[in-house]
Amino acid sequence: MKLKLPAPNPVTVKELRQNVRSRIVSTGLVGFLFIQVAAVAIALVAGRGDDGDSLYGEALGKAVFGTVMSLLGMVVFVAIPFFIASRMTAERKPERMDLQFTTALTPMQFVDGKIMSAIVLMVLFASTSLPFLMLAYLLRGVDMFSMLGTFLAMAVGAVCVYYLALLFATVKISKAFRIIVALIAIQLTVYMATAIITLAFAFGGAAGVSAGWKGVAFTLLGATTACLLMRSMAAANISPPSSNSARGFRRLAAIFWFVWMVVAGVAALYESEAAYILAWGVPSILVANVLMFIAVSSKPGCSRRVLMEVSPRRWRRLAQFPFFTGAENGIVFAVVLGIATLAVCAGVGALDGFGSSDFVEGVYVAAILFLYPSAFFVTARLLWQFGLRKIMNHNHVGLVGLLLMFLASLLPFLLSLPHSLDSDSPARFAPGNMIAALVAAEEISKDGDAAAFHIFVAIVWLAIALILAGPALFRAFSDFKAPAQRRAPPQTNPTPEQAEKA
Repeated sequence: MKLKLPAPNPVTVKELRQNVRSRIVSTGLVGFLFIQVAAVAIALVAGRGDDGDSLYGEALGKAVFGTVMSLLGMVVFVAIPFFIASRMTAERKPERMDLQFTTALTPMQFVDGKIMSAIVLMVLFASTSLPFLMLAYLLRGVDMFSMLGTFLAMAVGAVCVYYLALLFATVKISKAFRIIVALIAIQLTVYMATAIITLAFAFGGAAGVSAGWKGVAFTLLGATTACLLMRSMAAANISPPSSNSARGFRRLAAIFWFVWMVVAGVAALYESEAAYILAWGVPSILVANVLMFIAVSSKPGCSRRVLMEVSPRRWRRLAQFPFFTGAENGIVFAVVLGIATLAVCAGVGALDGFGSSDFVEGVYVAAILFLYPSAFFVTARLLWQFGLRKIMNHNHVGLVGLLLMFLASLLPFLLSLPHSLDSDSPARFAPGNMIAALVAAEEISKDGDAAAFHIFVAIVWLAIALILAGPALFRAFSDFKAPAQRRAPPQTNPTPEQAEKA
């Protein structure tokens, strides 16, 4: 019986064919090879001692290895992500979306195909570094296991960056905002690449330190969780507008939220360290903020096709509501996720042995990170509903919330110059000043008045915003019914004039 291999992803095949014919890829490979030759030659010359000692010193092997891996890291973490993101952005244009509409491929297949082609491209560029890595091994100073571990750590980080690049490429924003985001992403990617390369040396053991099996295990599990979430979110972004695209991602987010809460709780009890709860709570708050940003930037209501999947039972319909697509559904899901996270963190802080000052500061920071951004986003949604709907698309509501948060955090310091950094500066108590709130939360042991003030303002602000958004939320839930459950409009006998017009 012959073993039948699974068919390759059609998107991967298409991408690889385009890469083979692409002049950018071929030119990049040749240029990268020459850059490595020049950089290694410079490293060898600069690594020699003043007395012209032999080239077979251990420092030279480390110098060559560090040079080659740094160059490879910049290509892997900067060049390839922007290459695949630009390709995805070009395919998202209306005149070039025929592949997504003329085939039976699912959005997940598109994302997986793009990622696989990026991984193949990464391996292709890494193959050009093999001769120089062999030279580093022959020069001594670094062993084969350290080299392999460093490369594997870089590969894991690179896959996460590829998912992030595809996620940004699939976001529906205008061209002007996309250019701004691209400029910011270039700068952030360089810092991110430097940090990941440094961590890769640490995990691989090439830096003379060992991360330990616990650090490696938690890092791999965390990277896997982040990649799966970004994969689901990117697939949701390229799904048809009439599909229930948000359900899969929100279910996955809820599952990971519960699983990691259990893992953090077990680790906290076993190690008697509450920091594990914060290590789970802060990322959960950030995920809730991202979901709130997406929700307020989404189209209100659900399509008729999505409503056909709604259960006729009221309680089951209530459980389905936060997980379905729609702006109001997403707002409810993000609020419930954030409040549940803060409740768990506050409950752990109330237990004996866990309520240390550092943990209390962490809980305050987590509360500020959720309450203030959520208040700004819901306020921006209210402004759009009651005034900006006629002049602005709903896709820009989240950006308006970010702009309001940036202005509220920056203007108080500018208006109170040159005393903006003083302890009694009014900028520290400006409502909505997220920077001052985070600083006050970190210094809560010295002066808790500012932190308590910002927490109170954020809670009241978010509560008022949700109350004002309540009618829209209740209306969305009342409309969240299957088409068969909706009451038909009352039939009236038309007049002769109305019948003639009909």
